[in-house]
Amino acid sequence: LTTGGLAYSEAFAGSGEFAVVRLVVAVLEAPTHSLVLLDEPEVSLHPGAQERLMEFLIEQVKVRHHQLVMSTHSPAMIRHLPPDAIKVFVRNAAGRVALVSQESEASEAFFYIGEPIPGGRTILVEDALAAEIVRMALRHGGAGFATQFDVKHYPGGSAVVWQTYPTFPR
Repeated sequence: LTTGGLAYSEAFAGSGEFAVVRLVVAVLEAPTHSLVLLDEPEVSLHPGAQERLMEFLIEQVKVRHHQLVMSTHSPAMIRHLPPDAIKVFVRNAAGRVALVSQESEASEAFFYIGEPIPGGRTILVEDALAAEIVRMALRHGGAGFATQFDVKHYPGGSAVVWQTYPTFPR
């Protein structure tokens, strides 16, 4: 990049930073109502820079009315998107790309590629049958959703729960 007699190249910054500069310029120069296709724009960026890039892209979508389609392997890139903006695809047994979900929580979107789901929740029940019923109900939300929960069976009622989990709300 050259401006005002100054030259800037990858020699002065990392490849991720240089790619972002080029991406920002291209988005700013795109005509209003453009279709913007991005393939892993997070490459070589740290998570904070990825989030700032997404903030910029979302702002440009709002201001310039672009349609943005992006493939990513980065939870930071989709962390603040609504579920209906996140589509999950996987390669199926036949080697073809298949749509798993038309909408997904950001926390479960990368389940199929082995990303751990943060902030799991514990569900406590009093008998084994209740535990299995809850697990079956959770599976209806999909494998990624179900793995966010740890169903624990503690027979003996609330006294056992409070003894086992003294900070559990009463």
